[in-house]
Formats: sequence, C-alpha cells, structure tokens
Amino acid sequence: EEEARAMAVRHVAVDPEGCSSLDEGDAEYIKDVWNAWELQVVAKEGLETCRNARKTVAILDQQDVAVDVGTEMELVLDKGSDVVVTAVVQKGWVKPGCIALGEDLRHSLHLVHHMNSRWVRYCPKPAELPLDLLKLELEVRRIKTSGKNNKISEVDGVELAASLQEELQGIIVAVGQVVLLPYQGVMLAAQVMGTSNLSEEEKEAALFFHCYRGRVTTNTFISVSVPDNIDAGIILHNCTKAPETTPARGEVDVYTNDGEWFPVKKQILRPCISFTTHVRKAAGARISVHVDVPCLIFDKVLIFLELQAQNKEREYEVDIGALESLLTAAEVLNNCALRDFCLDRLGDFSSRMRLYCWEEVIQNNSKGGVWIAIDGMVLDVKRWLPEHPGGQRIIPEQAKNVDSTTFFEVYHASRESFLYLKHFYIGEVQEDDLCLIPRSTLPSEEFLVQLREYTDFRISNKPAVETFKSF
Repeated sequence: EEEARAMAVRHVAVDPEGCSSLDEGDAEYIKDVWNAWELQVVAKEGLETCRNARKTVAILDQQDVAVDVGTEMELVLDKGSDVVVTAVVQKGWVKPGCIALGEDLRHSLHLVHHMNSRWVRYCPKPAELPLDLLKLELEVRRIKTSGKNNKISEVDGVELAASLQEELQGIIVAVGQVVLLPYQGVMLAAQVMGTSNLSEEEKEAALFFHCYRGRVTTNTFISVSVPDNIDAGIILHNCTKAPETTPARGEVDVYTNDGEWFPVKKQILRPCISFTTHVRKAAGARISVHVDVPCLIFDKVLIFLELQAQNKEREYEVDIGALESLLTAAEVLNNCALRDFCLDRLGDFSSRMRLYCWEEVIQNNSKGGVWIAIDGMVLDVKRWLPEHPGGQRIIPEQAKNVDSTTFFEVYHASRESFLYLKHFYIGEVQEDDLCLIPRSTLPSEEFLVQLREYTDFRISNKPAVETFKSF
C-alpha cells in the first residue's frame, strides 16, 4: 500500500494535466484517494524552522509529496477558494501531514491553525491563459498593533510597489487575496483589487474577458493605492496608478432589477431581440440598459449567451430549479434559443416522471443504479455521488432499498437541500407499494410538511383510471 501511495503521489506531482495511463477503474481510485493531500494547517510564523522562508510561500514536508527538497508546488484547496498557494518542499521544517501557512494565506483561505484541509495540484484552465499578469491593482493599509506606536506612516508608493513586486515575484495572486508585507518597521496589508492579463487593445478585441488571478512577473505593472472609506494608517506619496483608459466601446452596461450591473460585449447580446436597439447604439459609444431580470438569473443568462456566441449551447448546464426563472428571463430578453432550451429541459423533466413499483427500484439498484425513496419520491442520485459533501459511500450504504426520509431529515438541517430534489426526481412509488418500503424510524411531521411544500412538482402516486365515453 505504501509503494502504491508513493507511486500515485509521484504521478500527481509530475503530471500537470493529471492524466493517467491506468485503466478507468484504477484511474478513478488514484483520483479519489491519492490526487489530493489531507494536511493539517499550522501557523508558519510559529515555527523557528520557517523563520527565514519567503513570506508568501507555504512549507510542505518531503515525506508527504515524494519530490526533491526545494521543489515548488502550486496548490489549491479541493473546494472553495480562488487562492493559489505556492508551497516549497523541505525536509524536517514541518511535521509530516502538515502545511505551514502564513497569517495572510490563512486569512485569504479562511483557514485556522490546526484545521484540517484538502489540497490538489493547481492546473490553470484554458480561460485563465495567459497566466502572466500585465497589471495588478493593490489597496494598502497599515496593520495596527496593540500597545505599539500606531502613528500614521508616510510611504513612498513607487518604493512600496517595488517591494511588493520583489515579494510576489513568481507568485499567483487572486482578487480579494490579502498579502502581509513588513515595510520600514510596520506591517502593511495589501489586498488584490484587480488583475489583468491582457492589454487594453486585446481586451477590446476579445469577445470575453474575465481575469481574477494570475502570476506576478517582472513585467507586471503594480498599481498601489489606499482605500477611500477607511483610515488606512498611512499617507501614500507617489501613488502608482496605471494610465487612464477610455471606456471600452462596443460594450453595454446592463443593469438588473435588483441594482447590479454587468458590462457586456454587444456581440454577446445580439441574439436577444430586446437589446437590438442598444446593440446598434453601442457601436459608437458605451450605453446603459435596464432589464427586468434579477442579478443571479442574468448571470446564468450570460453563461448561456457566451456559449451561444461560440455555438456551444449544447454544453450549457443549469439546475432544474432555475429553469422556470430562466424561461421568464428568456421571454423578457426575447432570446428564442434560450427559451427553446428551457422548454426542452422542462419537457424532459415532465416526460421522465412516472410511477414505479417498489420491485423496479430494487432491480435498478441491483444493476449498479442508485435510486432512493424519500417520502415516496423516487430520486436518481447516482450522478450526484461524486459531489455529495458527505462523500460517495454514505448514500449507497445507508439509503438504498429503504425509506430514506429520516436520513434526509437528520443529515440535511438546511432547507437549501430541498432545492436539489427536483433535479433528481424521476417519479413516485405507486400508492399500493408504499407499504413494501422498509422503514426503521419515521420522520417528524414538521419535516414532512416542509418537504411537501418544497416539492410541489410531484406527480400523483395513484395510477391513472381509464375512463370511456359512451355514446
């Protein structure tokens, strides 16, 4: 087992694409078990061995990753953060099974000392390339320390930008990330406010542009400023700011009915008939338009429009629970393709619903399926298992071939879980078979009332009665 683990870890460490020549079953095993590191977070500033380490990097022990001492690895949390951590492999600096993170990384990652964390190798998505940043915008303030001199410091912006560039050289930073920098006897916190990997001309020509992280290089222009709305604790002289740019032509500022706004390329909006007039005007100047669509739904609309502009509408995926709101948005925007997509998906949902006898559920599960019964609903959750926060095994082991309503109540305190049920719903156990479903304990009446309020999409569990008209 140890030899297999070492082989798998070495494979992950040297293969940036995560590819494998193993067969599908073995590849899934490697992915599930070895393609991530379970590590305990320790405070880097509390370790004497890390005193001379570079401030912005993490420290790993060689025993955990089976690569040479001094190797730099770029890691991200398995789920939940845009921050990329550059970790240097050392021997004996930290205990095996631990990762030493500085205070700023712990803050940006929402991790604390002694907290367990799961990490994977970072591999940039095609949309993130080129990874090298041309511009980095930082907002700087002073960290006030209890019991020490906290008078306002005067800082030269050009010198500070140079210090930040030296400290961040080769490091990937993300919007929202905070970097701590000792500077002239005080501690400064620099927060990433913006990143750009394209020139203004390239952004103007690009159909899509969204840069939220990238690598700092010697060619990165670092813009330093202080926040306007709080006491930064410093006076910044010689602020470094990127040259002012003219507003992008060919863009439309779309304001949603809840006050949010999106700058959108006019080419993307062309399929929306309601935007026709605004798209024509945008050829000469930047304009604004208001739509009677909420922000969260318009964000989903934009994803569809971007795929539509690339003739990739078939790749669009959306939760079944959002389809009705998305259909309403399609009608407001007068986008026929989006409307047809929603109607097709809603039709698929309706067509797949039917009544099942209990024996059908058991037979499906015996062939590798994962159908579960909750309050008589039949849910096909097999595709959900890899994403299930509780792991892939708990549902098949506890919820198959029994009534799992009580399990659902016990393990899902948040009613947000109800919103997913429609996505997996395929029908009902017919009324006469409900007594055949094994039950260990009964759910609470309060839970059943709430569950049925959220599942108004259900069909009747009574077989249709055939009627004949007599003449």
